[in-house]
Amino acid sequence: MKNHHFQLFFFLLIPCTLFLTPIHAQTWQPVGGYGTDWPDSLTNSLYDYTSGRISQPVNALCVYNNKLYAAGSFIKVAKLKANHIACWDGKKWDTLTSGTDGKVRALTVYRNMLCVGGCFFKAGRKIVNSVAFWIDTANTVNGWRLASDGFKREVAGIHISYEKGVSGKEELESDKVYDLCVYNDTLYACGWLGIGKVAKWKPVRGWRGISDKIMMLIDGKEEMHEPGIPASMQPYKNKLYLGNDPTFSGSNKMQAWNDTIYREVKDDGRIFGQVFAVVDSLLYASRWDRDGTFGFSAWDGKQWSMLYKTKANAPILSMIKYRNRLYIGGGFDSINGKKIRGVAVWSGQDWESVGEGLSVSDKLHGVVTSLCEYKGDLYAAGMFYRSGKTPLQNIARLSFNGQKVPPKRKVK
Repeated sequence: MKNHHFQLFFFLLIPCTLFLTPIHAQTWQPVGGYGTDWPDSLTNSLYDYTSGRISQPVNALCVYNNKLYAAGSFIKVAKLKANHIACWDGKKWDTLTSGTDGKVRALTVYRNMLCVGGCFFKAGRKIVNSVAFWIDTANTVNGWRLASDGFKREVAGIHISYEKGVSGKEELESDKVYDLCVYNDTLYACGWLGIGKVAKWKPVRGWRGISDKIMMLIDGKEEMHEPGIPASMQPYKNKLYLGNDPTFSGSNKMQAWNDTIYREVKDDGRIFGQVFAVVDSLLYASRWDRDGTFGFSAWDGKQWSMLYKTKANAPILSMIKYRNRLYIGGGFDSINGKKIRGVAVWSGQDWESVGEGLSVSDKLHGVVTSLCEYKGDLYAAGMFYRSGKTPLQNIARLSFNGQKVPPKRKVK
């Protein structure tokens, strides 16, 4: 009889423990035992979350030909001198020849090539002017390729300038590519480009600028308009949406480009659209609410809606749907009154911390600029040193500590 009682208790206990398993049971682990270094020039960047000009140790993650690429301001990764860009194959880090001679801000895949954009003159030994292609395929010789002549600094009055960096020395400040994306089989780049603030590229024609002063449709009327400085782009429903850097003059409104003309996207004035993601057939963009908190809104092509209650104390900088759960990253350490550092997951009713979050120190939270799925695992990157007591350096992989990975379920 006692054995039957024990067996009954044991089988009742198992489902209870499964249902009570907290999200904190997940942990963030180092990638390759060591992440990237932290350049001294980034010391003060943690506090300027809204600026599209701020570059973190890792700005972007991208999967290309079964490898995870990380790019940013770092010089070393896993003690290798990588110079701003490196790749991870699931077991070890590797470099892309000598990397670039300046910061990388954006990565995307175009026609089986990795497109790299940022603030640099050279990639490997080639002069590329802020944008280059990296090719790593079975049928070609691996290496850097030119994307036409890049963005030359003598065009359109955007020239090379010098400014004093954190070190007190004069540092080179060249034209910048803030974001890259593919729309209608055309590669688009945005930022300070020297040939306009948005440009498109096709192998036959090279780069073509879209004028600074552009024709837009506003309330059904055509007007000449200053579009501001686009900091991010996202294709959605046969249009290319652009969100502007709110720290620059000009319009902070989102625009939609249909290959012919821009349309201003109507909103309540709080959307700044620095970060875009398409989840469950909706376009998501960052917002800045009147109470000083940050969140995001969903766009279905006609109107905005707020599907998730989100009041963070800093902007949302990244978003991904991973195993049908919505994850967000940013520079926050509080969402809806909860202590959540750097990265959060939607539980179905509210935001929850993922593990012990990502932070710089016990008192200072980190910044998550990019979230990416690679070989079934979730990776986070940006600027952080630890998760709880686990040491990290700017890139981490989510571990379920031997537990069964949560089943897929609908994000609602």
